[in-house]
Amino acid sequence: EEFVSGARRICDQRGALLFFDEIQTGYGRTGRFLAQEWFDVVPDACSLAKGIGGGFPLGAMAVTERLAEGLPPGSHASTFGGNPLACAAGLAVLHIIDEEGLIENAQRLGEYLAGRLAELDARLPSTAGTRGLGLLQGLVLAEDVDPIATIAAVHAAGLLLTLAGGQVIRVSPSLNVTQGELDEGLVILEQILANAPRKP
Repeated sequence: EEFVSGARRICDQRGALLFFDEIQTGYGRTGRFLAQEWFDVVPDACSLAKGIGGGFPLGAMAVTERLAEGLPPGSHASTFGGNPLACAAGLAVLHIIDEEGLIENAQRLGEYLAGRLAELDARLPSTAGTRGLGLLQGLVLAEDVDPIATIAAVHAAGLLLTLAGGQVIRVSPSLNVTQGELDEGLVILEQILANAPRKP
């Protein structure tokens, strides 16, 4: 939070623009519609993509009114921009998120997931901390744990998790995940981490 508010302050002092990349964090992933809502900071521009199209190619850049004044019509465009099918899919995604309460689900189950990961971290010597918001969580591996071999074992056990920079396993289930599905995945993850491969 201090980093984000500090970045806003520095940008304001220097006359620079603050740009947030919400391509992975936006549309409810963190338990709020946009991750920036956790920090009470408004950027000058914000990028959105991936999940907003429900599998169709769709991206967006939202800007403040002040910044929009510097973008006359035609100055910011794309040869694929405005695709009617992708835009219809994007609208359907918004309706589904709202109708199914997926942001509320991400917040509620995100808190649950964070708590369960913290419990794993407290029990396992192969981990070294947790971090995250909502359904975008990270489980830090201890320095002596081989992250590549560990994630390969996770995949072989049937979990689709990824690494996020060096020693962090990214846990980011879909917005409509259930508590039962989280529990099932966490049992598998704990089994792998209890015997996590070590670096040579």
